[in-house]
Amino acid sequence: MSDDETFHIEMDSHSDDTLTVALAGELDMADADWVEATLAAAAAHHSRLTIDLSRLEFVDSTGLRTLLTLKQRAKILNIDLRFDKPSEAVSRVIDAAGLHSVLD
Repeated sequence: MSDDETFHIEMDSHSDDTLTVALAGELDMADADWVEATLAAAAAHHSRLTIDLSRLEFVDSTGLRTLLTLKQRAKILNIDLRFDKPSEAVSRVIDAAGLHSVLD
C-alpha cells in the first residue's frame, strides 16, 4: 500500500463484471508501482474497467506511464478499459504529452 496520504484509490465492483476505480490526489513516482500492481490485480477479475480521473489533481510522467501500461495490459488481456472524466489539470498533461487519443 502507498505511504503517500495525498493519493488514494476507491474501487466499486458491479454485477455486470465491471470494476470502477476512482483515482484521487496526486499520481506520481511515489505511487506509480503500487497503483499499477493494485489495478492490474483487480482488473484480472473483471472484463470491463473504468478508471475515473475526475479527482486526480496531478499526474507526472511516471503516472502517465502507469496509465499507458494499464491500457496496454488491458488490451492484451482483452479487458475493456476506459479512462473517464479526467480533471482539467490531468487533461492538460495528457494533451501536452500527445496522449489524448491513446488514453481516450
